[in-house]
Amino acid sequence: MDIVGECFHGIGSFAQSSNASILTTSPSCFPPSLCLSLQLFEFILPIAFVGILVGIKGAVENTDTFKPRVIPATYPTSGDVLKGYSFLDYLTSLSAEKRCMAGFGPTGYMISGIDPYNNPVPFMRCDSRKCGGVGEDAVPYCEFNILALAPSDADDALAEQRVDDFMTFLGDTYPQLLDAFNFPFTQKFIQKFPSQDVLEQYVRHSDYGKTEDMPKVAVAVVFDSTEGTANDYSYSIRVNSTGYNSPENEGRPASPTTPSTAKLFDSFAKTPEGACSLQGGTPSPGYYGDTCVGQYLYNGALSIQRLVNDYVLNATGAADSGAYVSENGVSFVYFPEPEYTEEGFYATISQFVPLLIVLGLLYPVAACVRSIVQEKELRQKELMKMMSVPESAIGWSWFVMLYGFLLLSAILTSVVSSALYSNSTFVILLVFWAFAFLGSLMFATVIAAIFSKATRATLVGILLYFSGYFLTLALDYTTDSPGALFAVSLHPVTAFSYALQVLGDLEDKGVGLTPSTISFSDSPSGYSFGNAMASLIFDCLLWGILSWYLNRVVRGDYGTPMPWYFLFSKSYWCPSRIQFDDEDEENINDKNLDIPSEPVVSEALLNQEDRIQIRNLTKSFGDKQAVDGLNLDMYSGQVTALLG
Repeated sequence: MDIVGECFHGIGSFAQSSNASILTTSPSCFPPSLCLSLQLFEFILPIAFVGILVGIKGAVENTDTFKPRVIPATYPTSGDVLKGYSFLDYLTSLSAEKRCMAGFGPTGYMISGIDPYNNPVPFMRCDSRKCGGVGEDAVPYCEFNILALAPSDADDALAEQRVDDFMTFLGDTYPQLLDAFNFPFTQKFIQKFPSQDVLEQYVRHSDYGKTEDMPKVAVAVVFDSTEGTANDYSYSIRVNSTGYNSPENEGRPASPTTPSTAKLFDSFAKTPEGACSLQGGTPSPGYYGDTCVGQYLYNGALSIQRLVNDYVLNATGAADSGAYVSENGVSFVYFPEPEYTEEGFYATISQFVPLLIVLGLLYPVAACVRSIVQEKELRQKELMKMMSVPESAIGWSWFVMLYGFLLLSAILTSVVSSALYSNSTFVILLVFWAFAFLGSLMFATVIAAIFSKATRATLVGILLYFSGYFLTLALDYTTDSPGALFAVSLHPVTAFSYALQVLGDLEDKGVGLTPSTISFSDSPSGYSFGNAMASLIFDCLLWGILSWYLNRVVRGDYGTPMPWYFLFSKSYWCPSRIQFDDEDEENINDKNLDIPSEPVVSEALLNQEDRIQIRNLTKSFGDKQAVDGLNLDMYSGQVTALLG
């Protein structure tokens, strides 16, 4: 007979003829030297692409375009001094006449009595876009907010007393507060709340800011008693984190305009603008809105802090001793900026590094997909199952073999990339590349689990794997929300592409990837290398579990898949504990009374605990019934054979 044989990595496959199917073994379809060359090609391809980047860096880093620049030290001058409004300035601006005036900009109008760009007032926001003519009363076009005071707890008697004392101090120091006719609004400018919890319920109310009875809170001061002496004062200032004073320039009203106090500051920022820069589209709070001090000035935090400190000086008797600060005597200036070196190379190539790495991994990923699917296509997987090789053993053997090569490649890639990222720690680079390659392998096994034809699986796998790079172009890790970044990072290519971009940014800053910079971010989104690594680890678990599940439930050309709910089946997790009771035995015997059976075996065999029992075994291939209700007992010490 003519035997047609196919081979695959030296594993036996089925050879078929018109009248027989036999098992044949063949060393390879290709000459061994060619197979070895292809495996080496898979192995060194990612390393080679990182080597290309190292070569590019060495070739261009000393050119005029990519040569590191030394930024000289800068020292603030008198023009860099920031002086914000005092509380008295706030009151003066609130009581000033508000009328529409001829102005500049897109509206053609401005409103008198305010300066929303240079010294904004957080208690007032006027919209010049609503002006209809010069001289028109602009009070209806203004929103007036309040100063809220509250003790930290309703039962804190000392804190409540300090709230009352503070209100008395304000009335004595600024008598214009006591005259309601000084302001163009009817609500009380200073309002007391029973506790901080009541204040929070107030700002969460559905009518908050919509009626005159519930004006918005611009700034809140919460007093808290301490366990120290009577002269210990503890308080917190709460400001509107999304406040802005120029509605004409509003973009995304929900964007934060105040530095976040919930995360570490940008310790590697070289300039004031680099530390607290606003997201694109954020409403401009003022001229210095891109600096930390400017944002704290514009939202009223620094001015109200000065006001509370004046009260403390008065309450503790320090003012009676001659200690005071003039009304506009507080100014702010930035620290000098030391000299630093700006690389610039990594920022220039930040989009191309992930692309080259993905291209370097395309062939290894495609080879992994093709190898796994080809095993199913050639029915080798079913053959091994017929020889009692469990699905788990097949899966682990593939994983150990494929990841063994990829892990060794990841180690050498780390060695080469340490020359590219010279300021980074080698161990962290090694862990990163190991998980990047592992995530790629897990993604490949999921693709392989879905398909039963090697060529189709390879083509689709390449497209799906490469698509992860384009997701990084859709979302910018520096500005987009962490939730959206985590969602797209479910694709392992997206996750390690973001990681490479963050890594390049750290190198540009001259600090590199070290244990102290893993969680560092100077981006408005707060996205760090640690976030990218967390996504990579999650991807490895997610795609690994999904691969394990799909390999058992996806129907292929051969074999029978498990039901989708097999996870909830006791027979899957504890197969050795499934027992037939006497009633099942009687039902089976009654059903098959007309079927010949061997004579009753001895009592010794019947009492065996490790005998194998098969009951009502059936097997169908389409409309053909191959096995119909087979019942069989196999005993230890006997030789059992099935023919046919």
